[in-house]
Amino acid sequence: MQEVVRGPGARDVITALARELSAAPRLDREAFRAVAGRVRQATGQKGKHLFHPIRVALTGESGGPELDLAVPAIDRGAELSPGDGVRPILGCRERAARFAEAAGKDSGT
Repeated sequence: MQEVVRGPGARDVITALARELSAAPRLDREAFRAVAGRVRQATGQKGKHLFHPIRVALTGESGGPELDLAVPAIDRGAELSPGDGVRPILGCRERAARFAEAAGKDSGT
């Protein structure tokens, strides 16, 4: 995963993602696609240079199900209340913010 984060433009993607999600409601499939489009537009990254950093920031994994399916599931999980019998789940907004903060510290900024 380190190679993904250190890849060309990855930090820009992560920063733009965190910024886009900071005021966004929980994501469904279409909202995620719109956010990804705005991150692409803001950074000029596309393909794996766009989606690999997003995947790592939001899932902590370098592979897995399609993001437009996984991301809404993460955000639905984040809306479950503790009374539903599950541990609290960080939503995409919180995951992206924490990941961007950690990536900034890792780079010394």
